[in-house]
Amino acid sequence: MHWYPRYVPVDEQRARTVSEMLELRARGMRVQPVELRGRTIARSFWGRQWCEHLESFSEYAARLAHGRAYVRNGSVCHLAIETGGIDAMVVGSALYRVMIRIRQLDKGAWAAMRAACAGRVGAVRELLEGRLPEPVAEVFTQRDTGLFPQPSEIVPDCECPDRTSMCKHAAAVLSGVGSRLDDRPELLFLLRGVDATELIATTGPAPANGTAKAESPTDAIPELILNGHLDLDDATAPTAAGELEPAPRKVKKTLTYRPPGPVALPSRAPVGADDGTTGFRPTGELVARLREQCGCSVAEFAELIQVTTTTVRRWEITSGPLNLHARPWEALLALHTEIEKHAG
Repeated sequence: MHWYPRYVPVDEQRARTVSEMLELRARGMRVQPVELRGRTIARSFWGRQWCEHLESFSEYAARLAHGRAYVRNGSVCHLAIETGGIDAMVVGSALYRVMIRIRQLDKGAWAAMRAACAGRVGAVRELLEGRLPEPVAEVFTQRDTGLFPQPSEIVPDCECPDRTSMCKHAAAVLSGVGSRLDDRPELLFLLRGVDATELIATTGPAPANGTAKAESPTDAIPELILNGHLDLDDATAPTAAGELEPAPRKVKKTLTYRPPGPVALPSRAPVGADDGTTGFRPTGELVARLREQCGCSVAEFAELIQVTTTTVRRWEITSGPLNLHARPWEALLALHTEIEKHAG
């Protein structure tokens, strides 16, 4: 006689999930549940591509079907993404912790992507929203050499008694990642251990006459905070061509710039910088100070200097000088200079 777990109705499963989430929060854990809007698991470009990529592998097909049911039932009560891995909790016949290690993207593969995208990605916002030229989208979504992991790069570990390589709880977590990418697509780049801003900083061929200097998106930053305030309701975002385009969303908060005093310049210039940089070398502490003086949240500050929120968070917890690419370095320098101008 075979024993099977008792069938748990959907309503009972959801009630159990809510109970487990409340208990986790009571223990002081910051719970990040996967909550769907309707029955569709992923709606955005990156979320759909994640799910479609995993479903293209026959060894995952059956398990992912079970996993999607768990996600739709609200059983993934916690899902956190970090570099190289996913930490999650799924409610089944018990509360199971699921940890999935994802191998970071090979540096050579990332370099090839950067080269293929040179000059074709206009802004971080366009990248994260999936508004990409078709050739660029194909580079990222190519099944064997793209940004998404291969089965051999995915190592799940679940506390449940199922000893298969991919249990239904791990499958639920992988499906839940697609939903999470709808709201925070930058987490895909964090998961694979790459910096999305490097794609923006990679420039295309030089102008034919060899003399014209393209206007940097950061050239517009001082104008946005000129006269002591930045009204994000009317904000515009610089594109790679140096033009300004309307921001796609409204932020109700009006930021007022009232710096408490001048910002001290770092003592050394970045490696390879010319003499005109005034020795500017950003640190995580300086980034946090600039953000505070602007009165910005992490998301607002990231939008102001055209990087991802994940990048700003990483900068602020880094000790010592930051190793930056040209574009974010120039953006921070422009902002720092403007704050000093007002402070003086």
